[in-house]
Amino acid sequence: MSVKGLDHVGVVVADMAGARRFLSEALGLQLDREVDASAIGRRGVFYRCGAVEIELIEELDPAARDRVLGGAQAKIDHLALAVDSLADTMVALQARGVGFSRGPVEIGGRQNAWTGEGTSGGVTYQLVEKP
Repeated sequence: MSVKGLDHVGVVVADMAGARRFLSEALGLQLDREVDASAIGRRGVFYRCGAVEIELIEELDPAARDRVLGGAQAKIDHLALAVDSLADTMVALQARGVGFSRGPVEIGGRQNAWTGEGTSGGVTYQLVEKP
């Protein structure tokens, strides 16, 4: 198991257009890519911020968006860690009692899995294996 570093921070937003304007116009960040994550009920856009990215997440189902945000305009959803091998990392973490809420699933050409926050210190970590 090898964690290479922080890949991105995922933020669920109620107003995708407003959040995009803030990152691009107010902060001057550049759009890196848009990702269709409809397989998990989401759409994401990534903005480069130094060595990492900020992912803005739109829940496609309004009920899911309301549940996740709980009335807030935005919420940090997860920290994403780049790993050498998703399969090896999942096996190693499972051996240490870490559960997974989702994955493995391919999104945007990358393999992903998310830890269950109840087994990872109250934080959801997305593990990302890039090609």
